[in-house]
Amino acid sequence: MIVGVTNCRKTFLLNPLTEIFNTFSNLASTSFAWVGTENAEYIFLNDLRWSPSVIQQHIFFVLLEEPLVHLPAPKTHYAKDIVFNKDTPIFVTRKNPTVFVKNGTIDEKVMETVMV
Repeated sequence: MIVGVTNCRKTFLLNPLTEIFNTFSNLASTSFAWVGTENAEYIFLNDLRWSPSVIQQHIFFVLLEEPLVHLPAPKTHYAKDIVFNKDTPIFVTRKNPTVFVKNGTIDEKVMETVMV
């Protein structure tokens, strides 16, 4: 995950890829925000604002590391959930590291971001 000051050329480097490849970007703020990832050649989440309504944090970290993830899809258009099983490159830019706040404090138990 690329973390740092916004507008420090991360977007400048990654935006041209959206013109060259079939790109999934501009994540919606609903529980079905991931519809379209199954066909994308790469995923670009620019200035990601994580929310549990979009994706649960542990599933998000699995999505970044594992090739098999089940993502919700609206049953009015899809018979099953989306099975994301490709080794699709995912680029994420953020101003700050992802943290989980529970009852007004950072929940350290959820922040298992270091993989051994």
